[in-house]
Amino acid sequence: MSASENNSTLTKSTEYRPDDIMNAGIDPLILLSQMFELNKNLQATVDRQTDTIAELTRELEWFRRNMFGKKSETAKRFEDYEDPGIHQMSLFDSMNEEQKLMLGITDDQPEEKITVDSYKRTKTERKKKRTREELLANAKKGEDKLIYASDEEKVCDLCGAEMVHFGWERVRTEVEHIPEEIIYHDVYVEKLICKSCKEEDDLFITKCAATPPALIPHSFATASLIAFIGYQKYQMGVPNYRLEKHFERKGIFISRASMCSWLIWVAENMLFMPYEIMHQLMKHRFIVNADETVAPVNKIVELEPLADENGNPLNVVADVDYVEIRRECEAESANETDDTDEEKNKAITERQNCYMWIYASVYGTDKPLMLYDYQPSRGGYNCRNFLGADFSGYLMSDGFSGYNKMENAKRLTCADHIRRKWFEAIRNKSGPLNYDDPAVVGFMAINKIYQEESLLKGKAPDYIKAERLKKQKKNWDAFKKWYEVLNPAGGSALQRAVNYTHKNWDKLMRYLEDGRLPLSNAAAERCAKSYATIRKNMLFHDTSRGARSAAIIKSLIDTAAANNLDPELYLTELLEHARDYTNEPARAAEYMPWTEKMQERCRHKTRKEDLSQ
Repeated sequence: MSASENNSTLTKSTEYRPDDIMNAGIDPLILLSQMFELNKNLQATVDRQTDTIAELTRELEWFRRNMFGKKSETAKRFEDYEDPGIHQMSLFDSMNEEQKLMLGITDDQPEEKITVDSYKRTKTERKKKRTREELLANAKKGEDKLIYASDEEKVCDLCGAEMVHFGWERVRTEVEHIPEEIIYHDVYVEKLICKSCKEEDDLFITKCAATPPALIPHSFATASLIAFIGYQKYQMGVPNYRLEKHFERKGIFISRASMCSWLIWVAENMLFMPYEIMHQLMKHRFIVNADETVAPVNKIVELEPLADENGNPLNVVADVDYVEIRRECEAESANETDDTDEEKNKAITERQNCYMWIYASVYGTDKPLMLYDYQPSRGGYNCRNFLGADFSGYLMSDGFSGYNKMENAKRLTCADHIRRKWFEAIRNKSGPLNYDDPAVVGFMAINKIYQEESLLKGKAPDYIKAERLKKQKKNWDAFKKWYEVLNPAGGSALQRAVNYTHKNWDKLMRYLEDGRLPLSNAAAERCAKSYATIRKNMLFHDTSRGARSAAIIKSLIDTAAANNLDPELYLTELLEHARDYTNEPARAAEYMPWTEKMQERCRHKTRKEDLSQ
């Protein structure tokens, strides 16, 4: 029965007067039963409409928050468990005892206090300032500035006699910025002549000293110049046209076409060798974090691999003339627009979305790796091809089904994504939290586990595993028992949160198997965010070769940064010694960022006078 029919029936029934009911012979009990049934139907209609309004309101609020509001999912941080004067993160202020019992939360104090290597800051305590020495610890010290006294100041104020030098008094410290300088050199080789042959046989015999080949054929580019361009583009997010203007202000014109061709050339002929060494190492890592993000490409072509599955170079680009690459880049730059171009957004919609796959290995190792892999599609076989079908380590990702292609891997699910689903299901995110909303309870229950996890940072893996099993597992079990009895409305955000959690539950719980396994996929997510920043500035890759070279160069940059190296210095070092490993690819292992040689040459913030020594 529809609401309109119910309303008409109700109106008709209210026309009866007591006398009419008795005269008509209508049984009052039957009429009362009909009224109750009608009221029940109307109440059900009101409940459905209320749920619909609430769901639409939540959707509207979600759009408003994503457009204008705060997007952070983190709740307020709670401090020491044992301090009753500080708000605790025990599920939670306004929860009733039934909810606490349902989720396994008690008000009992923990038996032992976990000491964290940090200090607790109260509202009245300000953050401790760094000392001047700490601020300048990695800076290069220049010459001291000496301020001499003037002739007038050398006269004694008391007796008028001339004063003499007594010493120096430190007044202050000044930090000076020295603008970069771009210089060029004309390269000459020594020319020799044989005087003996000329005097005896009147023969003019000459020869020249062996000339080291240019870094790039037909180019004046050097290792330091290309490293600067690569660092600015793939680490600082400066697109080529801005670099072109930057060089113009420095007194030299380098077209964006030249910069593109340089980066592609060095990536395909030199830098892919250390990249492949890292690639082969990634296949044997204990835990790999994976993610993928969009990489817009204008002209998609099928690329020949640079190395085989074992990382051996295939030399597929050795016969490609640099001039050909240059012509391609010049044709591309003719259609390139600045970020002020009004047609920019229209052009983006005409491009095809390829994908940049991201693989990070930072847990359970002192040799972190951050690798990017360009692929024209999002198919899960791309991950299988990169890590290998026989990869048997742990693989952490989001809930994307493409990773199911990794049949031999031990899959883990990121808890951040599960928490985000519950966060998105919260109806009212402003003001006091309403613990009658199941989404709030679920979100805060996961935050409770994150709080427990933060106390284990820096501890030994065995200790972390034991503490997780002791404290976190019971909370997870109670959480699962609780959400399984929820009955969310069909199609609602709460239902999506429950379904997503239940679908990925086994993969979520796998982090309890080893203390080295992370709870979050943040390592890969941070890389995706870094690439997204670059993508926003440079808009697109014009060709597939450009996208692949971007993946290679950014992999080396991010891996160097993860190993506490200066990325620009590391790129310079690789390019300066490229011929050492291009002739002998196995020697590329000597230039991994964690080697003692690289740590010594590239770790400091200031460049050595001669990195080749």
